[in-house]
Amino acid sequence: MVYTTPDYFDDFLCIADKCPDTCCSGWQIVINDEYLEKYKEKNTFPTINMHEYVDFKEKVFKQSEDRRCSFLRDDNLCKLCFEYGEDALCKTCHLYPRHIEEFENVRETTLSLSCPEVARIILSRFSPVKFISKETDEYEEYDDFDFMLYSTLLDARDVMIEILQNRSIPIDVRAGMVLGLCHDIDKRFNEDRFFTVQELLDYAVTTKALERSCEKIEKYKSDSKKVYDRMYKKYKKLFKLEPISYDWINLYTETEYILYKKGEKFYTEKSKEFDEYMCNKAISFDIQLEQILVYFIFTYFCGAVYDGDIYGKGKLSVYSAYYIKELLKAAYIRNDGEILEDEIQDIVLRYSRELEHSDINLNRIEGF
Repeated sequence: MVYTTPDYFDDFLCIADKCPDTCCSGWQIVINDEYLEKYKEKNTFPTINMHEYVDFKEKVFKQSEDRRCSFLRDDNLCKLCFEYGEDALCKTCHLYPRHIEEFENVRETTLSLSCPEVARIILSRFSPVKFISKETDEYEEYDDFDFMLYSTLLDARDVMIEILQNRSIPIDVRAGMVLGLCHDIDKRFNEDRFFTVQELLDYAVTTKALERSCEKIEKYKSDSKKVYDRMYKKYKKLFKLEPISYDWINLYTETEYILYKKGEKFYTEKSKEFDEYMCNKAISFDIQLEQILVYFIFTYFCGAVYDGDIYGKGKLSVYSAYYIKELLKAAYIRNDGEILEDEIQDIVLRYSRELEHSDINLNRIEGF
């Protein structure tokens, strides 16, 4: 078995009640069957009446009116964990913010951006992320697992991460190259020309491919009306997502009003101001966008081995980076030309919670 993690994985340590937020509210926590049976046993947790805290029919923890887990105390510590230790926590609570993608004989574990401490670690990182793999003697086989497709997706992902971490290229060009590469790979897959993907990958890292991509992006950016119309059209698609919290609804509706309702000229001027402002941060926003893009591509791209939606995984990754950027532009305008690092982290994790805590939303954004 091969186990892979990003090189910052061991930097994470839950900061518990010192966290500015809590992972125990705003979303329904599902309980795995093993722990559901354990919670049903009367003598396992003698000081707690589990029926007050657990919805055994729906297999979830009950929530308060403001959508906080019933076990969450006023000091943001877990009553169950406090009284009985981490072993009392169900699989979801025990693993979070760790996220595991499973493939035949492979486990890839990342840390979710929806956790404030993880968002801080990723967004405050300057150096390009590396991924560490360890192999054990364990072995498994999946029925009907397409190992040839998976191997090609792995090669493609390596090339995409190489492109994304090439800081001699503007970040919008890098993002465009990755999205275009996902589109072209997907097309060849659907046309039964998947055997030609390696040629595509070889070309993607050439000087010619870079120059062509730069020309296309610069031409696109020179048409401010086209940029405004396209970004507004894509942004409005966020209204199709299943709202995970009322806080999210307020965020994206306010962003639409601030960013787009005054028209193309206002949008173009403020976008330019925002880009200039964010370039002068201690860690430039281009680097933070790179880290976000690498996070999404690494976490989700190879999942196309199960559904064949290669382009969808590219859209999930690249659109997410640009949606986050639009949300931050609005915050910059709202703050009269200023945005703090804590606010950047907050918006990133709020977007991540809306997207990554809902399979419905993950599927919908792939279809945008």
